[in-house]
Amino acid sequence: MVTAHRTVLPDLNAIAIYYGQLILAGEALDGLDMPIIGFFGEDDSSIAVEDVNNFKLILTNLGKTADINLYPGVGHAFANPSGQNYTAAAAEDAWARTIAFFARYLQNT
Repeated sequence: MVTAHRTVLPDLNAIAIYYGQLILAGEALDGLDMPIIGFFGEDDSSIAVEDVNNFKLILTNLGKTADINLYPGVGHAFANPSGQNYTAAAAEDAWARTIAFFARYLQNT
């Protein structure tokens, strides 16, 4: 998704990631030219905390505008109200941050 974003969605101006699989190759992430916000659960069995931390570090080292959030005690799909891992506090916080992020970065697009 990330590496082909300009081909498929040439007008993509910001990215929000909710517990999605991560690309950890710096060369693939280097081409990103839009801000990124991401939300992950510390107890997600499908996305390792180490991968989230590495993703954040890679983006920082590349000088990307990124806000990567890791919620303690929260599992995969924590923002899905019909799922077994739904965590209202984390979901509401992530949603509020997402709205503020898009308001900040998409207001003039």
